[in-house]
This record gives sequence, C-alpha cells and structure tokens, in this order.
Amino acid sequence: MMQITAARNLTDYEMKHISAGGIIPEEKPVLQVVGAAIINERDELLCAQRGRGPLIGKWEFPGGKVEKGETDQEALAREIKEELGIEVEVSDFIDESCDENKDQIINLKVYKCKQVSGVINDSEHQSLKWMKKEDIESLDWAEADKPIVDTYLDSLPRSIDGHISFDYFEAEAIKSTDKEISRAAQDYEKSQKAKQKSGDLAEEAVIKYERDKLNNLGHPELAELVKQESKINSAAGYDVKSYEIKDDGSFVEVHIEVKSAKKTAKYVEFFISQNELDKFKNDPHHKIYCLIKSGGNYKLHEVNKSDFFRNNYLSPMVYRVRIRVAE
Repeated sequence: MMQITAARNLTDYEMKHISAGGIIPEEKPVLQVVGAAIINERDELLCAQRGRGPLIGKWEFPGGKVEKGETDQEALAREIKEELGIEVEVSDFIDESCDENKDQIINLKVYKCKQVSGVINDSEHQSLKWMKKEDIESLDWAEADKPIVDTYLDSLPRSIDGHISFDYFEAEAIKSTDKEISRAAQDYEKSQKAKQKSGDLAEEAVIKYERDKLNNLGHPELAELVKQESKINSAAGYDVKSYEIKDDGSFVEVHIEVKSAKKTAKYVEFFISQNELDKFKNDPHHKIYCLIKSGGNYKLHEVNKSDFFRNNYLSPMVYRVRIRVAE
C-alpha cells in the first residue's frame, strides 16, 4: 500500500476564513514519491521519459511511490529493481519538491544512486538516456523534477570556459512581483543552503581561473597566493583574493566578489548587498565577476565599474524598518 502522509497545515488565509465563519477548505493528502539520480562511471545521469499518463513524453528521475512501512531508501531500491531490473546503492539526498493537483499533493525526494548489479531492462518508460551534464537541461522535464535537476547541476564542479558581454546602455530597474517576494520568503533556510553551495562552486571556479591566468603570465608564486577569502574572513567584503599584473611588470592585490548569476531571456540578474556595493564603488581594486551557467561550465563577465554606476540597475528587495516604541 502506498504511503500517504498527513495533510498539510492550513495557511493563515484559510485559518482566517475559518475563524470568520467561512467554508473550511478541503485538506489534500500528501503522496510520498522517490526518484533515483543514477550516475554511471562517466558521470552521466540516467534520464527516463514517461511512457503513459498525463505527463507522457516528459522526462523524470526513475522511481515511484513509497509503500507503507518503507524508508525512502528501501522504496527506491525496490522501485528501480521493478522498473529497470537492476540493483542500486542509494546514497546522498539531492533535493525535494512538491507538485499539487486537484486530488493530492505529490512530494518528490531524489537521491543519488549507483548501479551495483544487473542489466537495465526497462518496463515502464518510453525511453531512457544517459546524459552528460551539459545536455541534461535540453530535455523537457516534468515540473516536479525541474527544481531537482537544477539542484543536481548546481552540485557539480564547473570551470570557466569563456566570457560573456553585457549591454550597459540599457538600464532597467524593476519592481519585484508578489510571486517573486513570496518565493523568496519560502523555505529560507533551504534556499540559503542551496545558494551557499552554488556560491562555493562558483568561487572554486574563479580560484582555478585566477591561478591558471597567473601561471600563464609567468607568475606561479602569485598563483599560489590566490585564496578563497570568504572561508577565512567573512567580514572581508569579498570572496577571492588574487593579483593583477600591471604593464610595467609590477602587481597589485585585487579583491573579487563572485556572483553566480541567473540569465533569463536577454537579462542577467544577481543579488548584491549594500556592503558589497560600497566596496565595489570605493575600493579601486575591488572587482565583481559574474558567472553565468553555460552547459556544464560557466561564462564569465567582469562588471564594468564606470558603466555600472552610470546607470540604475538596482531593484530594492529588502527594507529596514525602525519605529520608536512608546514609553
């Protein structure tokens, strides 16, 4: 029998209407589902295409429902054996997401898995593909699986393999929508952990990029001094300490703020604090590197300081409120 957990807690809006004599909202059951991120020795991910149902043709992590009395790991091992005919070793938890339809809420949890025995003999899906990391996003993923795909890709090491240009002549500060503000407020701790992991990977890519650059310029002694300052001194106001070689052969220390930026349509977006903004404006050796995901790696853009402060690209997201208390 599949595991259906207790229904969700009521929202403040629903509770308000109940207390005001409104209609009590129907609570939906939560269906627990598990998925497997099966990774082979070539670091390719096994992607499964739905063969039936309302999501036919969509791509997903293979897996299925958690039965009563099973752990996630036991359910996943059983489902993969039934669907694909192989034994897997279930390891690290990747992420979870919820998808709601008119009848129920589906809670999907995905774990990393390794095939340990057997030969794949698929009995459930329209198609199976082993995909390289740079090709995974090209698939048409089911809505519940999309955020977990993003988390999985964010967890993989990336390198900088080129540059990207910005157009500084079009300034468009925008007002955040209610949906964006609501999303930012949800599951703050989880969101921060994901951002921290993504930020760490971006900083590691910049460290490698700076060391390679200095080595190629004939300064291995400086390459050894490149540091991830954010891990040593959180109050430094920047992430990576590196060096810049001047035309006369001398060098100066530079402070690099690393931003893992999001590219949507023709725009690139990232977040910056007031302290980071002040550092960028006042420290002549402070730089901002934007890293934009491109396939399995990053494209880099160094923000042009003079162009940045010439236009208005900033949209407020957080306000500090200070009201005197009556005595």
